[in-house]
Amino acid sequence: MRKIENSGFDNKSYNGEYVMRAVDRAVHERARYLVCFYDTLVEEMGKEKATEICNRALWSYGKLKPDLTDGHPGDVRPFAEAATLGIEYYCQEHMHNTLEFLTEDKAIVHLQGRCALVDAWRELGLSTEKCKELCEIACHGDYAHMDTMGLKCTFSTTFANGDDHCEVIIEKK
Repeated sequence: MRKIENSGFDNKSYNGEYVMRAVDRAVHERARYLVCFYDTLVEEMGKEKATEICNRALWSYGKLKPDLTDGHPGDVRPFAEAATLGIEYYCQEHMHNTLEFLTEDKAIVHLQGRCALVDAWRELGLSTEKCKELCEIACHGDYAHMDTMGLKCTFSTTFANGDDHCEVIIEKK
């Protein structure tokens, strides 16, 4: 085994603020490359076909996520709790989320604050209409993730639509 004498890395710890900024930057980059992919596809094949391809690609991505999810297929509680707490943990300074169980099989995650994807799209000068289109495409990853877990996900309000919060409804299929 080869030993590396000086890797150039220091042993240091990272505080929550550093991690939140890093996650925020990563989400901003995700938003920017989605715009680039989508716009390029629109130029090449038109809006309808570009949207279809992006939706399929994000659906494929979402199908890869269940191995990162605790809980059992069809069980709303663990997924809703993870979605609420996970988003709030990584976006502490921007998000203040609440979780409302309507029944054992249906919950609403109330995301309060802001969305880093929408922020990035707005920083790029995109219209509300374009933000809505991109948000719907990006949500296909969530739709597929839920689908593979025996759940259904819908968004009743979104930051992209200009709402001051985002509501995710999670229910058993």
